[in-house]
Amino acid sequence: MSTDALKPESSIMSYGSMEISSIDTRRRTAILQPVSAMKLVFDGVSLVIVLLTWLLFKYLVKPVKRAFLCSDLSLYHPPPEKKVFPTWLLFVCAIGIPLVVIILSEGVRWYYLIRKKAAKVVYKIQMGSKVIDIPEWLGNLYIVVGVFIFANCCNSFLTNVGKVTVGRLRPHFIPSCFEKYSYKDFCQYPNEWIVNYTC
Repeated sequence: MSTDALKPESSIMSYGSMEISSIDTRRRTAILQPVSAMKLVFDGVSLVIVLLTWLLFKYLVKPVKRAFLCSDLSLYHPPPEKKVFPTWLLFVCAIGIPLVVIILSEGVRWYYLIRKKAAKVVYKIQMGSKVIDIPEWLGNLYIVVGVFIFANCCNSFLTNVGKVTVGRLRPHFIPSCFEKYSYKDFCQYPNEWIVNYTC
């Protein structure tokens, strides 16, 4: 492979009123170095592993069944009448809106750099002896969106692990599970700890 592919296209990159001189040449050269296709495969495999472990803990691993005090008033709250936040709306707010903001901001930034005629950054992927050029906007989207999706998957995975391993009872646990709204109707002995139960 010729050394021309590793040379930065310009030693000066302007962004607005800011100029990055040749001091930043080392960073520019690092950006323009070809990235092995195996790194992209590793990124995909890492994402799939996190997704599979999240699904495993969400649907297959049974949560810890905790004992509770029969007269614990914090477990007698009435159950909610309906879901306060629908699942689909949660996905829209947590994933859809941030993705739209990321894509729009990256598009505005790309358009701004084109108008300012700033030095282009070309990402390169090496597949064997072949080097493929990737446009700057596509490379930036891959980096930002990839990190965002991976962070969301890790957050969901850790949240489910915490729920399953801790097994904290909800405030409306007893009314939802046993249909009892007062410990006087539910408990024969107020200080009794209930260990074996089916909900």
